[in-house]
Amino acid sequence: MSRLDWADVVDQARSIVASYAERVTLRQCFYRLVAAGTVPNTASAYKRLSALTAAARRAGTFPDLADHGRQIARPLSFDGVDDAAAWLRRAYRRDRTAGQPSAIYLGVEKDARSSRNWRLGTTSWGCR
Repeated sequence: MSRLDWADVVDQARSIVASYAERVTLRQCFYRLVAAGTVPNTASAYKRLSALTAAARRAGTFPDLADHGRQIARPLSFDGVDDAAAWLRRAYRRDRTAGQPSAIYLGVEKDARSSRNWRLGTTSWGCR
């Protein structure tokens, strides 16, 4: 592979990320670029893409990426009892498999894919 034009690579990465309805991980974006033959499948190319997209995100010129590996743990809190009750009305779901002899479960290997398969608070399933 010839010398990479990293500005072009970041532009292509921006287009890939924008083509999804939900956030994608850097790894997803990287493998799309590898599959397209844009970048080699090397640790150094991944690290370079990571550094450049991070700088572009800080500059406000690149969309946010999903990061399922890092979360800030914070207790759920509400502005008052009415706010808590409204949240509980939206979040409450009955177990529709209770009392059933069988249940269907979907096993997802990668955490990044799980957000695509189940939208919290809905009963819609979707796969790309």
